[in-house]
Formats: sequence, C-alpha cells, structure tokens
Amino acid sequence: MKGLRVVRGPDWEWGDTDGGVGHVGTVIDFDEDEKTATVIWDSASSEIKYRAGMNGAFDLLVLDNAQTAVIHPTISCDECEENGIRGLRWKCAVCPNYDLCSSCYHSDKHNMCHKFLRYDTYHGIGPTLLAARGCSQNEKQQSQGIFTGAVVSKGVNWIWNNEDDGDGAIGLVVDIEDWGVTYRSKVQVMWANKTCFNYRVGHQGIVDLTCRLAADGGQYYEGHLPLLGKDTVTSEGPMLPTGYIDQHLHLIEPNISFDVSAVMNILQEYRTTMVEYTIRPGIRVVRGPNWDWDDQDGGEGYVGTVFDIDPSNFANVLWDNGSKFRYRVGYCNNFDLRILDTAPSGVVHKTVLCNSCRCYIQGIRWKCTSCFDFDLCSACYNSDQHDIAHTFWRYYELSENRVLVPCRSKSVKIMSRGIFKDAIVCRGPDWQWGEQDAVIDVVSSSQGTEPSPVDTDSVLLKRKITYAFTDLIQPLDILSVFHKYNLHILTEREIEDIRVETTFKGRFKGAEMLLDKLYKYKGWFQCLLNVLQDEKVKLRDLASSLDKLKHDLLHETVSQASGLQSDHPQPVQTKSYGQGLVLSIKSWYETANCAARVQWDNHSQFEYRVGYMGKVDLKLVKASDGGYYYRDHLPILGKTETEEECEPNTANKCQFSQEELVTDPDMLLKVESLKILMRQAHIESSDEASNEASDESEDDSD
Repeated sequence: MKGLRVVRGPDWEWGDTDGGVGHVGTVIDFDEDEKTATVIWDSASSEIKYRAGMNGAFDLLVLDNAQTAVIHPTISCDECEENGIRGLRWKCAVCPNYDLCSSCYHSDKHNMCHKFLRYDTYHGIGPTLLAARGCSQNEKQQSQGIFTGAVVSKGVNWIWNNEDDGDGAIGLVVDIEDWGVTYRSKVQVMWANKTCFNYRVGHQGIVDLTCRLAADGGQYYEGHLPLLGKDTVTSEGPMLPTGYIDQHLHLIEPNISFDVSAVMNILQEYRTTMVEYTIRPGIRVVRGPNWDWDDQDGGEGYVGTVFDIDPSNFANVLWDNGSKFRYRVGYCNNFDLRILDTAPSGVVHKTVLCNSCRCYIQGIRWKCTSCFDFDLCSACYNSDQHDIAHTFWRYYELSENRVLVPCRSKSVKIMSRGIFKDAIVCRGPDWQWGEQDAVIDVVSSSQGTEPSPVDTDSVLLKRKITYAFTDLIQPLDILSVFHKYNLHILTEREIEDIRVETTFKGRFKGAEMLLDKLYKYKGWFQCLLNVLQDEKVKLRDLASSLDKLKHDLLHETVSQASGLQSDHPQPVQTKSYGQGLVLSIKSWYETANCAARVQWDNHSQFEYRVGYMGKVDLKLVKASDGGYYYRDHLPILGKTETEEECEPNTANKCQFSQEELVTDPDMLLKVESLKILMRQAHIESSDEASNEASDESEDDSD
C-alpha cells in the first residue's frame, strides 16, 4: 500500500486536514490489523492516520496506484497510445478491445454514454463495472497537489542536504517521471539557483517535498475510484535481490541499536548503483549466457519476441521461426536470454539524438565515456560508428541508470538473423489479416469428379455466411426469440456464453460465437431464417440475403457439375497461401522496429506486426541478416547488473547548461516565475522583520 496517491473518500469527516476537496496525499504506512492508513498530504507536512475499513468506514479513495509498480504490460491506451497502461486500467464494456489510461478516462475521452470496467491491477480480482461518465458529471472533482507547475520546498523525508540552496528555498516542479519501476513517483524540481534535481513523491511511500502552492493535476470521477482498504489496488513491487542486505550485515550489529542512517545509505546505494531491467512484451531477444536449449531458437544469433511474462521468473518467447518456448529470466539464478532491441516494447529517448544518423534514439542508447555529449543508437553502435576503442555507457530505458560496457575493439560480434529485410516469410501464429497472402490458381478439372450439391452443412456456405454477415448480426437482439422456433437448438448455457462474449468482447465476437454454436445443430439454417424474419428482430432483408446466398451457391455447384460432365473440362479455381519477401522493417503506430512490410506472391504489399505488443504475424521461411551485435554488451533479460564507476550523487542530479537557459523559452519562463516567487518571499520576510522591529521599538518607548 505504501506509495498510493489518495484523495478524501465517502466517509470523510476530518475537515480540511487534507488541504481541501481534491487535494492529494501519499500513503506512507498501512496497518492491516487496525485497518488504518497513515497519509502525508502534499500541502501539509504532518502524518495523519485515517480509516481504511475500520468499523466499516473508508476515508480515502485511491487516485493513482502506479507508484506501487502496477502496470498492465500487454494493454495499451487506445486514446494516447501509452504502451503498457500504468496504474488503473479502464476498459469499455460496449466496444471490443478498447482501453483507456486514467488520464484519458477522467478527461472524458471516448463515448460518455458507454459504461466502463475498472481493472485495479494486472493479475488482481475484478473488474468493477462502473456507471457511464455521462451520468456522473456531478461527481467530478479537480485534483490538486504536487503536479507540474507546483511550487514546493523540502519535506519530511528530505535527505538531500542543501540541494535546494538552503532552508526556506522554494522550487518549481517541471516534470513528473518514473523512479525505476515505481511509476509517476519521481518529481523534477528546478530551484532558484537554476539547478534541477529529482525527488521522491510516492516512491516506496517516501515524500521528499512539501507543496507551497498546489498545481492542478486534472479532474477525476469521485465515485469511480477504488476505496482504500476495500479494493485490491497494489501489486507486488520490486524487491531487493536475495542476499543483498546480508552482504552489509556488518553495519547492523545484532541485539544492539543500529544506525538508521546506515540502513538508509544501503538502500540509497542500491537505488543508484543497480539497474533492474523491466520485462515487457515486444522486447526482441537472442540466446543468453545460460542457454542450454540446443537450437530451439534456430541457432546463435536468431531473434525472438517476448510475448508473455511469468511472475515466477520465466518469459515466454516466440522465435521468428514460429516456435514458442519458456525460458528462465532469474529462476535459480539462470538467465537464458539477452535483449537485442527494446524499441518494439515502446522505449524511445525523445530528447536524445544519435550523433551518427541524427535520428531520435529508439531502444537501447549508447553514450561515449570519452567524448562530450556523444550518443549512438543501437544500429550505429553495432555497425562500428565512432571510435571503437572508446568505452560506452549503456542506457537500457528512460532513466538515469546506466551500465559501463567494454570497448568494441576487444569484443565478440555475432550476426543477428531472423525477420529482417530480404527475409522470406509466410503467415505466422498471430495472423489476423484474412486472405491478404492468398494466391488464386486456375487449373483444368479432370472428368469424372462431380462435386456434391450444396446443403446447409456445406463448409463453403458456413464460411460465406460468417464472412458476409458477422458484422450485421446483433446477437443480444436475436437470442431472445430463438425459443419460439426451436427450444433445444441452443442450451441456456450456450445462450449465456454468447451474452458474456458479446458484452465483454464486442458484437463481432458474439456473432461469431453464435454462428459457431448454430452450425453444430441440424436445421440451423432454417431456424436462423425464421429468427431473422421475426417481428421483434426485423431483419427480413438479411434473411432474404442469406436465402439467396444459399441458392446462388447451389446454382454455382450445379453449373460446375454440368461443366465437368461436358466434352470440354471447365477451369477450376484453387486457392493457396503464398510466401512473401520482407521489403523493410517499419514502425507500427509510434513504436519503432516492430513491423515488416511484405510483398506477397500475389504482388500485394502490406505491413505486419513483428514485436508490437508481443504480437508476431509472420513466420520465417528463410532468414536474412539483421546486422552484427556485440554479444557481451547486450543487457541480460531479468538480471540486475552493477553500474560500474557511477557516482551515487550524480544519478540524481540534472544540471541545466547556460545555453539551454538562454535558448529555451519555456525554461526562461520557469526561471522568471521562480524569481518572482523568491522576490515575493523576500518581501514578506522583510515585512515581518520590519514589523518585529517596530514592535520592539514601541516596547522600548513604553
């Protein structure tokens, strides 16, 4: 529970101890036995205990649980396209496969009349069905606290010495980011001396700052948030590696009081000197240091995609050759995989340009330790751009964490192979693109082969009905009239299954399930026609089209049979699924290196997913080269590595250069705002001092 961001709840009776309606606080402790939670509010420095189930009362609502490492790794927001929704997930109960993050949900994206399901955690119990937002407008509140634009000063958990330039100094919040795997828990503050540092607001229940002037954090629907103490809103967060504290037991003597600051230093050292790689669907991998699985991957250098994560230290990989296997990513301290590319999982360094190809770096970033401000993307780094005798820092994702790798001149290179440019492919395990790859051949039929007349059990008839009318059938509208015509054609259980499928996966999936179940019964075709013509359903045109389709197929079959019996055999069309040539590797939406453009044997060209959200639409027929990589320079999937030669105090510091301050108008505006605030604070303190002096002079005269 530590780190949850909360607001006042339905049983609140504590006045304005939180700063007022909508003001945000952080849970710093939770007592399971007492069912109480201790909160530090952004606008106050005191710790106050509230009810979280005690005597059936709930004083708090959970505004955001991303700070406790809650992430939905396989779900993207369909509005802002956030890859892997952090915190609460909101799924439309009407539209198929439509999800929103908290920011988009509370800012009224999508249809306001649609109901939504709230998923509090990725693997938790749920979901919770909510009322439509259009009926809840009177429940909207404005959140306020430590958000971008807030004015802050040092808080109760401050451990950063004089980074704020002394007691009483104030700073401006310029950004909110992730602190490792605790999301939206790091606040970047610019102080009056024009330095910028990162601080914790929610990370492991720690709050380094106090809000002097609150900023707006967006609106929220009060009745749609989970109750703290009632709903399961946290996942198991990141833990220290086994044995890490044991290595430092010399600092904590048994049976005597120990130095709390020493323990804090251990935790601080761990935070700044360890890099934990987040495993996300879409990461492209190759075999790693503990590989013991022969050529399941196709051979050394062959590439695969992580498509699912097992919480017991395993990852499921789909190799480009089409095989799927499960591998160790920490189980019994074994690591079977290395990370070749993180760009397909959504990692992009939006403010860092590659100094060789001049593109924004997507995926792993490589920074030269010898040259000032020189960065390379993975493609340029592995193709030996820049001096190969220089050592580099490797940045796995968007964080200050980095690992020093050896120079390339003394390292082993491996050629990557898989679905790259010039590879030959066919449809793969996640294919959902119909017959884009189909090849139609015209051949002469042999005499004496007579097709059987079409009937209601014809596979061709069923296929055409499914393709042509699935989009038009409304399952929930027609289920209620089936009993009029044949009580036993669908069981109660089957009808309920269709209702659930339609409600949670959409009309198309529900119609598809309805047709699949109907096909199992004799007389399904006539029953379906009767239902569609019913006065309650009123789909007579659809029924007529179905009946016409059956007769057309019958006529076509009879014509083919007549042609086969004539002296001149008629040509017959046959269909097969062809192969394609990969023309290039592309982006899918804004996610890089996760799609391939393919030209098929039928001369059509389309783009397909190769890593996007862990999906792979293609399978290798013949691999092509994807360029060399330095094997020992790649991060090991699931392993926490030591960050060599990294000074702990520099990981938290972010100094702006004088050139940035002069050329960036937004930065200038922030600096000027700080100057005004500091000037006002100085005037107020001067007024107080003068008032005290005048009071003293009056006392002396008396």
